Amino acid sequence: LVISVPNPKTLRVGGHIDSTSTEIAAEVYRNRLLMRNDGANDYLFLNEIKDRNYAGDSVSQIRNIGPSGRRSPMNKEMICEAFCREIDVRKVPSGLAVTTPFGNVNGDSIGFYVVREPNSDRMRIEDDGTNVSFLEGLGVNLRSGLRKDIFDSLLDEYGLIYDNDSGEIRSSSLDESEVPAMAIRFVAMLLRLQDLGLLHPTTVESTFREDANAAIEARFLDNDFAIKHDEAINSELKNYQIDSILEPPDRLPMAVYYGTSENRVNEAVLLWMETHHVLHANHQVLLLLETASPRHISERSLARAFNYLDAVAVFRGEEKTALDKIASYVERSDVVHH
Repeated sequence: LVISVPNPKTLRVGGHIDSTSTEIAAEVYRNRLLMRNDGANDYLFLNEIKDRNYAGDSVSQIRNIGPSGRRSPMNKEMICEAFCREIDVRKVPSGLAVTTPFGNVNGDSIGFYVVREPNSDRMRIEDDGTNVSFLEGLGVNLRSGLRKDIFDSLLDEYGLIYDNDSGEIRSSSLDESEVPAMAIRFVAMLLRLQDLGLLHPTTVESTFREDANAAIEARFLDNDFAIKHDEAINSELKNYQIDSILEPPDRLPMAVYYGTSENRVNEAVLLWMETHHVLHANHQVLLLLETASPRHISERSLARAFNYLDAVAVFRGEEKTALDKIASYVERSDVVHH
């Protein structure tokens, strides 16, 4: 940025345009630019010109431009310094604890351990066992379904292993010369793993819907049920798009809403109230939650669901019993007389 400010030469000029423009530039510099960036060496003032090369040399220093007029190439040492400056390496009883400048979904720094194997010169890299457990605490199920497939593919891509007992992600046994390259791959994998935490609630919602749809179809299609998704239960209730509609033979269709958002929970309650108090159709309305404590649904909306709907079931970790509960309410649906 080049700023022109009053100097003896411009002060001797009688024109109003020069004096006005320099006053404005000075005011912008003092009251706006400096408030955002107070780097003393980031500005070039024309009133400091000593000779005709001064401006070009000064701009070259600010913008890292070489004598040829081209930007000086960033060299390897500068890049390595930028990376290494933020990495902390500490000795611990098992080997080395490495902290990187990259953050995970809860804001903590991503780190790993370089562990020397007992009675051996071989080493391995491992995390502290909290990465997977934290994601699962967010409702990201890495043990089944689509997200497990994504997790497994990441492990395969980076040549890593997940220990189900300890919850740790680790490398295979490494020669000491292989550790630096694997360390970079290990951090890259942990960064991509964090993306699964960012899937909540959009892609997590999508995978819950996929898993729930598949489970309902597997359970009820063999029983001569008609199953519809994302449709209205009938023409009178066309404004309600229901996640799954179960139509058992000779019984009223039953609506199953998935608790993917507060709006879906509230819509389920509204549908129940309209069918029972306005249309007197007595369609059963159930709510299927992904987890017992959904973070994105308020207690008030959940309370309404428990108090109004015919049933509320929890899917993750209790898939079979949740479907058993839905099946028990299918049997209670009103019989349709032809």
